[in-house]
Amino acid sequence: MTSHPIGPPLEPLPPDREPTRTERVQLIARYQGGTTMEALSQQIGRSDDWLRIRLQRWGVRIRGRSEAQRLRWKRHRATGNATP
Repeated sequence: MTSHPIGPPLEPLPPDREPTRTERVQLIARYQGGTTMEALSQQIGRSDDWLRIRLQRWGVRIRGRSEAQRLRWKRHRATGNATP
């Protein structure tokens, strides 16, 4: 599975601050580009819930389970894997 289809992995965020505008733009672009919430939250050192709350606050539509599953299948087919 491709965990970060747009550029190299993100750096972990310092625990005592919110993302900067630049970091928000990167997180939003990567999520909308197909990176999973799990992969993004692992890269930045925060929980899925923390990231989901921020994305929603920033006006990002969160993918439902069906859409997330379709993206997983699409990535696996693109890499030649038989199953996700």
